[in-house]
Amino acid sequence: MSRLLRLSLPLLLACLVLGAVISRAGASPEVGWTAATPLPLPTGIYGTVQCPDNPESFYVLGGMTTGNVAVIGFHRYDVGTDTWTALAPYSQALSAVALACDDGVIYAAGGAVLGVLTTNTFYQYDIAGDSWAMGPTLPRFVQGAGLGVWDGHLYLVGGDNAPAIPLDPETQVDRYDIAAGVWEANWGEPMPEATLATVVQAGPFLYFVGGYTEAHPQNADVALRYDMAHDRWSAGPSFTNQRAAFGLSITGQYLYAAGGDANGGGAWDASPAVEVLDWTAWPDGSWETVLNQLPTAVLGNTAGACTEAMAGGKVWSVGGSVSSGSYVSDALYLAAEPCYQLTYGLALGPEQQNGQGLPGADIVYELTLTNTGSAPDSYAVDVAANWPTVVSPIEPVDPYDSVTVLVTVSVQNAPEDVATITLTSMGDPAQSASATLVTSASALELATVSYQFVMNDGSAGSGVYTLYDNASFADSAGGGGLWGYLAGPPRLRLLHQGSQCNAFSLGFFRGGGVIGGSRLCTNGSGVAGLWRGNLVTGALGE
Repeated sequence: MSRLLRLSLPLLLACLVLGAVISRAGASPEVGWTAATPLPLPTGIYGTVQCPDNPESFYVLGGMTTGNVAVIGFHRYDVGTDTWTALAPYSQALSAVALACDDGVIYAAGGAVLGVLTTNTFYQYDIAGDSWAMGPTLPRFVQGAGLGVWDGHLYLVGGDNAPAIPLDPETQVDRYDIAAGVWEANWGEPMPEATLATVVQAGPFLYFVGGYTEAHPQNADVALRYDMAHDRWSAGPSFTNQRAAFGLSITGQYLYAAGGDANGGGAWDASPAVEVLDWTAWPDGSWETVLNQLPTAVLGNTAGACTEAMAGGKVWSVGGSVSSGSYVSDALYLAAEPCYQLTYGLALGPEQQNGQGLPGADIVYELTLTNTGSAPDSYAVDVAANWPTVVSPIEPVDPYDSVTVLVTVSVQNAPEDVATITLTSMGDPAQSASATLVTSASALELATVSYQFVMNDGSAGSGVYTLYDNASFADSAGGGGLWGYLAGPPRLRLLHQGSQCNAFSLGFFRGGGVIGGSRLCTNGSGVAGLWRGNLVTGALGE
């Protein structure tokens, strides 16, 4: 399974500039954004990615430069040395290419050619060999899509098929089997809303925030999360500033949206705003504006990486456009909390519960399962018990969420049973948690007696009495009461309590397990009759 943090900021159309920038909730206002070595060329609207096995570097592919000229170059930035390295150039000059990285390979999907057309090209870059190879064409022509990778598959989500305004955002989800080299069109659940959003990957999640819509210049206010592991969408807090083409990065606690195209107006309304969302509270919470705005209003600065070299977390804003045809090469970072790390964990409680019931009864226990990891998870269930014990189905649980798990124990005719319920993470089988359920029989079953009766008011009935060692009995026809013996000669007495007209039944032992005698309602009705029973299990004092 691929375990990664990847940044893919789908963006835009060549006729527009896509803006991206990042910011951090915990940043100190006095520190602000710090300049690193700038891009070799003023660039925006490029493709960008971080590889999980080299998190202190990030890549920038293609984009647009001064005069809205398309760029063919491909560069890697290394945080530890503060240097840019030129790599093998791409096959053609494109902007808004979607990138993903897995197992030493960078995948590049789609893109736009100078605002004239979109592409369905798909290339694979061998990091070790510094070389590109063409892969099978995409199921559609697209630019600015989200591209994520998880568990041996690529997920191509959304994007746009219009190279210029009017936009045509898509909701389609396609999947690529890396081992088989095959695309599956329309594989997954479509996006809930069509928007050319900014995207960042964290483990199996793809976050989509804001973006351009077909109702340009009205931008989207959505914050969506796609779970690639389980093909499901969820909506988070509204992105009320409705910016598009901004940088989106993620740390261990926050999503950062910086810069971008302001809502309304034209396509180049660059903004310096920086907002954060505590994603650990998803789907709750709200986007908050932070004091450390970008020093320059910019959009299309899509390299919203998070790195931890140079001590502590850093979120980045690289390049971008300040106005139509005008681009910058700034590489800026802001001090932040540590970057997102893929973790699995769980808690199950309470650790022990005790219950009691008569044999045949079902005791239902409630357990609370909490996903303490940073990724959604499913769980394998193991039950160690002698009595029948059933655990309710458990759906995938999102990070830091809690769900109730019901466990039903069927009481048997024995003093007690101890059930151990163990849940194991499917994401990391080394992570597990257990709870113990101790269930005791409040009484042991001594005998069962099948019976029939007729009464002088014409009523009749039948059923089975179950007699327990605590002098109580249950009637299969409803209710129950107390039982015992009367001496000389031995007789069985049963007194219903709160049911069956509070009938008092007295039976003589007639041999061969046969019991019979009188039945009298004690509820004041005066109804009386006869009853007869047969011992089915156990033994009674004949």
